[in-house]
Amino acid sequence: MIFRTLCILIIGIGVMTSAALPVWGQKDALSTDAAVLFQKAVALIDAAEAALAEDAVEKAMAQAKEARALFTTLQQQQGAALEEHHLTAAQVEQEARHKKLADDSFQQGERYEKSADDRMARAQELAKKGKHPESRKLQSEAQKEYDLSLTHYIQSQLYSLRNKQLAFGFLEKK
Repeated sequence: MIFRTLCILIIGIGVMTSAALPVWGQKDALSTDAAVLFQKAVALIDAAEAALAEDAVEKAMAQAKEARALFTTLQQQQGAALEEHHLTAAQVEQEARHKKLADDSFQQGERYEKSADDRMARAQELAKKGKHPESRKLQSEAQKEYDLSLTHYIQSQLYSLRNKQLAFGFLEKK
């Protein structure tokens, strides 16, 4: 009787332990996966900044978009952990600086875009009047301003992504 009770107890503990192990393993695997996603996102931000500095705007835009997608995935996976994480005073200060820089870059992008729109409209008016050389010159200037606006929009997004990096910085320690 005691032997039978002991066997049932051992089997019960084994079943309970084996049932719990995959959950623990999944949590660790999820944390590891999240840390890898975080590292990839940070590397993409760094690469996008370097590409933008080299005027590879399309490349920078693609990398920023991919980094944002990774942070969205992290938000879905680590939302509860993110809510528990609190930034230090220095990080909050850095976050405020990034936000200001992002807002300034975005506003500068808007100004360039508006100026480019105005130049393009004037270029079309000149083309209708038959003043093609002046029209082409204005179109060229407008294109340069469109490019500058895009660069500023991407820079704004990169500052925003740096704030995401600060928020998910707790994953770096894992």
